[in-house]
Amino acid sequence: MQNKKNIIIIGTGEIGMNIASRLLMQGHDVSVIEKDKKKLDNLSNNFDVKAIHGNGCLPKNLKAAGAETADALIALSSVDEVNMVACQVAYSLYDIKLRMARIYNHDYLDDDCKGLFNDDDLPVDYIISPEEQVADRLLQTLSIPKALDSVYFAGKKQVAFALKLTKEFKYFGTDIEEVAKTIPYKFKTMLLSRGDRTIVPSRNDHFEINDIAYFLISSEDVEDFMGSIGFITSPSKNILIIGGGNTGYAVARELEKHSYNIKVVEKDFQRANYLAETLVNSTVINIDAMNFRNLDDTNLANLDIVLNLTNSDEVNSLCSMYEHQVGVENIYTLIKNNLLGDLTHNMHYAKVITPRNISASKIIKFLRNAKIYNLYNIENDSAEIMEIKISKTSPLNGMTVKHFNERKDAKIGAVINQKGISFDTDTIMHADDRIIVVVLKDSLPKFYDLIEK
Repeated sequence: MQNKKNIIIIGTGEIGMNIASRLLMQGHDVSVIEKDKKKLDNLSNNFDVKAIHGNGCLPKNLKAAGAETADALIALSSVDEVNMVACQVAYSLYDIKLRMARIYNHDYLDDDCKGLFNDDDLPVDYIISPEEQVADRLLQTLSIPKALDSVYFAGKKQVAFALKLTKEFKYFGTDIEEVAKTIPYKFKTMLLSRGDRTIVPSRNDHFEINDIAYFLISSEDVEDFMGSIGFITSPSKNILIIGGGNTGYAVARELEKHSYNIKVVEKDFQRANYLAETLVNSTVINIDAMNFRNLDDTNLANLDIVLNLTNSDEVNSLCSMYEHQVGVENIYTLIKNNLLGDLTHNMHYAKVITPRNISASKIIKFLRNAKIYNLYNIENDSAEIMEIKISKTSPLNGMTVKHFNERKDAKIGAVINQKGISFDTDTIMHADDRIIVVVLKDSLPKFYDLIEK
């Protein structure tokens, strides 16, 4: 492949495993440092990586992993200080150009500490905080009622959002091109998830009940567009967060900046007290969510949204099932375990949030040579949608959108340039134009070779 990189990963948790598999799939050379021998053996038995047993911040281990010729270090151990020191050693001794660190402790992420991470103090180029990234992704999704997922592009002027096509939808059996002609808004159907298949639709494909469709449209047209296809929406106001750990706290803190009525359920008494002291506009309830009678006392059946964000996948899954039984329509469920996440993907009442995929997408964005403005993993890791700049040497320079969209594995939805944003398939793409494009997972290596030529 072109632009092959040598990358060192420290730590083999869910995110480390996920990013290692992605990088290997894209043709990079990967070395992994892990102090837990069982985890390391499991990784090396399943992936073609160079495995180093030991502490990730020690110079001898970094050297053994190939630090002298490495292009990037991704420090994902469970200890913040190990990750930060590893970045310092990588910078000072080996001049590794790109350094990323997983940070757990939110004290390091406060505004007062923003100046800490620079080449003169702590040389971390990019902080990986899955809790903050999950909070950001949830806020984007909650901005569109009934959306299963939503991501913004072009300075938030465009949004791609996922919608489950229930019986409210007006256009079942109608060709996608005919629907586009009927509705008075410029939009593109970027992706369809149908059962266990993920489809990049052509203009002659049609919609079926229970499809999950990703639409790309101007942000200001979303509400009217939803009405035109049959979905009547109203703003969500009452939100219950189950779990006040790092993720639940980060989400509550961000939601407080908007006009939501927020309740946070936290089992641990000391943690509940901390939340009550630090959260300004949230009601904190110290109960065990697994006692479902306690949940009934939160007025569960009348809530607009429930976010299951505890540190236990099992608790989150069981709570989701009970909430569905009670009649909650909008349920978001945090699942960290890769296998369990695949199983719960078929639970259509639960909108599954997978931190490993969200973080991996952000990491990939910084590792590519191409200029990527936004990059998101969607549909349970089956595709990526991104906003990316076309280089002068790319074969896309001078190509029409229609010609590119003859492919079955990728689709350009819009072209962004000095003239504005174009959905016209006759648009000719030029160097320095930006495109919003969706690419199926297995085709990503070839697509990046195409865009980075």
